[in-house]
Formats: sequence, structure tokens, C-alpha cells
Amino acid sequence: MMNKERKDSTLEYLRLLGLSPEEAQIFWTLTVMGPLTTLELARKTKINRTKVYRVVDIMGSRRLVKEIKDQYTTRIEAESAERLQEMLKETQTKTRMLSNKFEVVMGDLAQLSAKERSDTAVHFYRGPEGIKQMVWNTLKATSEIVGYTYLSFESAVGEEFVEEYYAEFYRRNLRMRDILSDNYLRSMRESSQSPKTYRLHPNWRTHIDSRYIGEKELPIPHQMDIYDDTVGIYSWQEGEIFGVEIKNPKVAVFQRSLFEQTWSMAKPRELDSPIKYDNKIQADAAFLLSRTTLPLSQFHDLLREIEKIYPVGKIVKSEPLVYGYEDANFLLKTDHGRYALKIFASDMERTYVAAHGKIIGAANKLKIPSPKILQAREGDLITETMGQFVMITEMFEGESFAKKPPEMKDMLAVTRAIAKLNQRQEKLVVGYDSWGNANLMREYKRDQDRVGREVKDLIKPVLDQLRKIDTTTFTHGLIHGDIQPNHVLKNERGEYCILDFGVARYDAVVYELSTHLAWFCLSKESWGNYDKIVGKILTEYTKVIKLGREEIATIPLLIAASYAAYYFRTSILIGEGDNSQETREWNQKAKGLMILAMVAKCLN
Repeated sequence: MMNKERKDSTLEYLRLLGLSPEEAQIFWTLTVMGPLTTLELARKTKINRTKVYRVVDIMGSRRLVKEIKDQYTTRIEAESAERLQEMLKETQTKTRMLSNKFEVVMGDLAQLSAKERSDTAVHFYRGPEGIKQMVWNTLKATSEIVGYTYLSFESAVGEEFVEEYYAEFYRRNLRMRDILSDNYLRSMRESSQSPKTYRLHPNWRTHIDSRYIGEKELPIPHQMDIYDDTVGIYSWQEGEIFGVEIKNPKVAVFQRSLFEQTWSMAKPRELDSPIKYDNKIQADAAFLLSRTTLPLSQFHDLLREIEKIYPVGKIVKSEPLVYGYEDANFLLKTDHGRYALKIFASDMERTYVAAHGKIIGAANKLKIPSPKILQAREGDLITETMGQFVMITEMFEGESFAKKPPEMKDMLAVTRAIAKLNQRQEKLVVGYDSWGNANLMREYKRDQDRVGREVKDLIKPVLDQLRKIDTTTFTHGLIHGDIQPNHVLKNERGEYCILDFGVARYDAVVYELSTHLAWFCLSKESWGNYDKIVGKILTEYTKVIKLGREEIATIPLLIAASYAAYYFRTSILIGEGDNSQETREWNQKAKGLMILAMVAKCLN
């Protein structure tokens, strides 16, 4: 068996040959141990399995490994040593070219005139405050800002500063194009960062355009901004935070030229560019995929990967499911049946994605009516492929209650289901609900300047009452958080299915109960039966979960807060130019029901 010194020497040689540390470890392991499955390879190398998938894909494109498939498994095998010999020759050729051109390049650099040198200024910045100054300097730009995004600015300077920066960016009517790196996308998923703050502006796509380039095409090792005669280079990795600002017209022109060449090779984010689509299905698919980093042009490649990862059979057709404001959902028709594909939004954190799978998996085990989640061939509920987190569920064939209001038996059935879920004590969080009654106070404090006086005046009585309650001592459990007519299906056999666990979390159960009452049980048409409906639902729910008098007393207020939250968020969207029928319908519905709730319970 090879001793540690020889192994380290071999790994070092492989890295000198151009392999990354992970590639070298995988190649060495496969050479020593022979073909392995991805799971076996992850265990032997102690590299995260999702990262093994990515690295193996890259190594396959470099002809360093190959797949061996039999009837049941796929194993990865290292290519022969002849491939390393080819890489050695390529490296030697490159080295000779660099050596031959060295004198010429150095001579050209030496010919810089004294005047050209006098036009150059270099500023060095260190620490978070230094990075803030560099970032703020870009606001002086008189031309378009371009550059490369390696990590989110929030990770270096904090969200509060970034919000202030983008507010000033839009006030000055600046424009920016950036090329996103794989590392940026990974950092957004694996850290606790929020979605890009610039998207809070209604017309951000007219100010900011982003494209993506994979690390196979161009590794991006740091952040860079290019504007006017300035090039700013930032680095905040492994505790080292510094930046360099170079002011030189020729350097800036050269770097901008390189950027434009890279931009032409980068993949456009479909809805960020004026692309004309062949039909509505294609346009809808592009709209959904704009929430991810997957271009429409690569969607069919993703479907082929899905066929490999999940036992769904051959996908013969896909249809976009256009509803809501998060993630990208598609109906898949295969020779095995019909499935729902969820591609999680690009700003969803890894922990949130994992929690989503765990909650639906738990709901399945408890026989709570929910989408049956499909395990990947290797046992995972959520998988990562082509840089996307994906989930597959069996398609429930039923109709929502969007057009046909629920009857009392439907309300009670859903009440029993959520009560069963609310008993669970797992402290999981899938996502932050900016549209929910639980966060209305926080959202209003942050975004109140984005709505008009009428909206503020209507919401104020609800906010005044919300300030008086404290739910921290209330009964807590795992809640769905968004029960509404579009999120509950019923089939011809009378079976139910609760959809969309996107804001499921461990929280006070009064938020679950009040949201369920507000959006699923009550309506303008049924408001005359308010007391009867609320009474029956509370009676059914408290058979499973006992609530105190104070908790029950908050339900009418939280019902009104549910409407207020939707009225507030949709008013912001409309004010920012969202004229879609869906948004306007929610706005008018929420406004009308909020007024009914306030009048009925004397909240004003």
C-alpha cells in the first residue's frame, strides 16, 4: 500500500499538472481503488457528495474519468496514465510559449512612457470599512459599471450597507452588468445570505444585467469592478479582507475589452435580455427559470439528468406551472406517469432546501395529505445537478379550490391535517414569509416608504393592535404557513393534497390557524357566516392541539393581519409596475377582506 509521503507527492504532482485539490484526490482514489459509485467515492475521499457530482462532471469533460454503467449502478473510473501524459505535453507546450513571448511582453511593458505612468494611481484598502469605501466609489461612475461577481457583497459589508448602496445606485440612475461565478451561486446557497438586494427595485432589470459563466470556461478567483478609468479588485476569503483600486485609462480599457469578450461567451439570464419566444409555453418556462441560474437553452439537458437521477422513466413532455412568486415548477409527463419538478430559486439557502425535503418527507410518513416526494436512486430527497437544487414529487390529479369555494367538510378535513402537522416539534425553517401575518410588522417597518398614504392609513389600525401581542409564549409547532385555495387540491375520490411548503417553519400555531381561516375558509361571500365558520374550525383544531384563552383571542386580529400583509405586498408590486392580473386580483381581494375584518372586530 502506498505510504502517506508517496501519496502526498503524487497529489502534489497532479495539482502541478493542473488538477484542483478535489480532482487530484478523486483521481488518486479511483486509481488506487478502482471504479466506485458516487456515494462510495464521497465516503472514501470525505468530499461532500453534491460536490463530488460537480467535480466528476468537470473531470469527465477533461477526460480524466469516465462512467461505467451496468443494469443497476453507475460507477466512476479513472482514465489511464496516458491521459496524464497528454496533459504533461500540453503543459510543456504552454510553458514554451510563455517563455518564448516573455522578452517581447516585458519589452512592451518597459516602453510605457513617463506620462502614462503618471496617469496611474493605486489605492490599497483593508478590512470591511475599506471594502465599503471601494464599493461606494463606484457610485461616482459616469459610465456603465461592469465586472465579475465572486461572492455577495453582503458577506463582506453587511446587508444594511448594501441596501443603502443600491438605494443610492438607483437614485443616480446608474447601470451595471456583471458575470456571476459558480462560487457566488454556491456561497448564496451555503450561507445565510438573502436574495440580491438590488431586486427590491421595481425596474432592476433595466439597471442591472447579469450573466453566468461556469468555472470550466473561466474560473473567477475574485471580485472585480470596471468603470471609467478605474479597476477595483476585491478579495474577502478565509478571513482576509482587502481591495486594490487601480486608476489607469489603458488598464481600464483593456479590462473592459476582456470583459466584453467574456460577456459574449457567458450565458444570458433569459428574462434579463430581450429574447422573443416561439410560443407561450417557452416564454412561461423562461419566466420561471429566471428565478434560477439555469438558462432555457439548458433546460432539456437538465431533464436528461433528472432521468438519470430519479426513477421517473423517460420524460416525453414538460409544462411550466406558472403560479406564485418563488421557485420554478414544471409538470413532467413520462412513460411511468406524471410528476412535479421543483427547481429551487437560485437564492435559496442549502439549509432551507434541505428543510423543505425533510418537512414533506415527514408529512408523507404521517400520512398528512401532501405531495408524495420521490427518492433519488441513491436515496436523497433533494438532489443537486447542473448547479440546481431539484425535487420530484408524484403529481396529484385533482382540482384546487381557487374556482370552487370549499365546503365545511373540506375546511374541517384540512384543519385536521394541519393540526397533525402542527404537533411536530422539529425546529426546521424552509423560508422567510414576507407575505405572512407573522412578519407584517417587520416588512412594514422596512418598506413603508414604498406605498402611498391610502395603504398606510388602511393598515395602521392592524399594526397598532399587533404591537400589543407577544406570541413567543404561545403554543409552537411545525406549520405549513400558507394554506389557501390554490394550495389545496381535491380529487374525484374525495382525497386531499396540500401543496407548497415554501414557507413552512417552526412557529406559533396561531399563525397557521389564522392564515388557514383567512384564506381557505373565509371569503367575501361567506363572511356572513364568520362566527359559525371560525367557531367550527377552532373546535376541530383544539381537539388535537389545546390553545389558551389569550391565543384564541388573537385569532381575529391575525386574520385581519393576513389580509393586511397581502394588501401591503401587492400594493408595493403594483406601485413598482407589476400590472399582472394575478397581483391585482390578490390586491383587491386582500383590501376588501381586510376592511371587512377590521369593521367586524372594531379594529379601527
